Amino acid sequence: MPPNSNLKFDNDDIRIIGPETPLIKKVEEKEVIKISLLQHKYIKQLILLYIIFFIWVMSTFLYGVIIPNMLVDYVTFKFPSLNYDDQQSKAAYYKSYSDALPNLTMFLFGPLIGVLSDRYGRKKILYLSIFCSIMDMASCFISMYTHNLAYYYVFHTLGGIYVALQPAVFSYIADIFDEDYVPILYSFAGAALGIGVVVGPLIFVFISSLGSQFIPLYVTAGLMSLCFIGIPFLPESLEIAKENNRIQETISTFNPFKLIYNLLKSSGYIFWVVLIFASINYTGQDLINDYYLFASLLYGWGPTENGYYLAALGTTIIIWGAFIIPLMLKYISQRRVITYGYCCSLLAHVMFVFAGIKVKYNFVIFLVGSIFVGFVPNNMNIIQAVISGCTPANLQGSVLTGANAIAGLANFVGSIAANDILMYFSSPDAPIFFPPAIFLINGVVVLITLISTILIWRAYKNPPTTKSLKEQQEKLDYEKTIN
Repeated sequence: MPPNSNLKFDNDDIRIIGPETPLIKKVEEKEVIKISLLQHKYIKQLILLYIIFFIWVMSTFLYGVIIPNMLVDYVTFKFPSLNYDDQQSKAAYYKSYSDALPNLTMFLFGPLIGVLSDRYGRKKILYLSIFCSIMDMASCFISMYTHNLAYYYVFHTLGGIYVALQPAVFSYIADIFDEDYVPILYSFAGAALGIGVVVGPLIFVFISSLGSQFIPLYVTAGLMSLCFIGIPFLPESLEIAKENNRIQETISTFNPFKLIYNLLKSSGYIFWVVLIFASINYTGQDLINDYYLFASLLYGWGPTENGYYLAALGTTIIIWGAFIIPLMLKYISQRRVITYGYCCSLLAHVMFVFAGIKVKYNFVIFLVGSIFVGFVPNNMNIIQAVISGCTPANLQGSVLTGANAIAGLANFVGSIAANDILMYFSSPDAPIFFPPAIFLINGVVVLITLISTILIWRAYKNPPTTKSLKEQQEKLDYEKTIN
């Protein structure tokens, strides 16, 4: 039959295809029965993934409490003539680079890791991330033993690749669960993060009383090693996605920057959302990482008090991630949740400014403001859910890891800027003693980002989704075959 014929053979009968008869029959969509999340086929794998993520977070935050103490001990050993404030200031100077350099590594190598994740699977990236974390901790042990920070800085910088674990976890979830489940599952990942934040510092408070400064590091490395035990029991999500026809083909290039550039160029919406994600990572540095020096300077808190504070902060992260945000997602869109998240971040910055002013009970304002800080890491997860929801299924790892790489650059700049501003306004050289200056400056950035976010949502009222992108690609592939 000629390709342009208006005759169609159907059950050995010939009928005319009229103007109302489509040349391509639309496949009747089967009725989709949405099952409960607890009854999902891969719920056991999800629980195991959350346990691995929780242990990783717990170990990471426990390690995060160890590092400031290690740097203070180093400064005390190397510069015994400095007074207490100068020692804290110098330790903060070293910590600014300790926070920043791993993010630079993630920016440089994150996109390549994302491509490898999409090409060879998520489990290999989980193994790589855990290995880099353990290598980082080993270098810290050597530096503590020798009083030489060179070992720590080199391997801590290279170990920045461990940040790729979170996008690998999120890509794993996106591979095996439908789009409707992804936002709430990312929010539950925030709750797992919160549990890790609570338990890690509490473990430090307990084991730090045992005497040896090396015991917390032994425990941290041992907990991180437990992740290796769980990973082999996870099936490769990339293979599951292919079996379920969520991914038809793997990516054909190993040039991650070209891949991400083409995707961002083709979708202005993804480009702007990634910038929003970078902004919240930049402004989140002061709230999450600089509390230690801030509280030490203004309230005289030591490692124990800061450990308890971090555990309390983890509790707020759990409440937001496990209860409040999932409830919000039932009634409002992800994008509105993100907007409210920025409002909470702005409120936290304002309260931290007042918490830095020498007024009665200013530490109470600091603690109340921390309740809203708990929304910030959860908001990062919801933004990643939005990015995942408008990314082709075969590029989840590349785009999510690439977004985290760009966020890594924001973290790199934010870490140095936050610490330097805090140190300057805490030093005698500053025109006024005003440690909360960093919260004031970043609060302005948060306000600008909040306004920009609202404008972006209004400009893109119907953004692309993973499902629509898949249908569009299938249509293009069909047109190629008939032409």
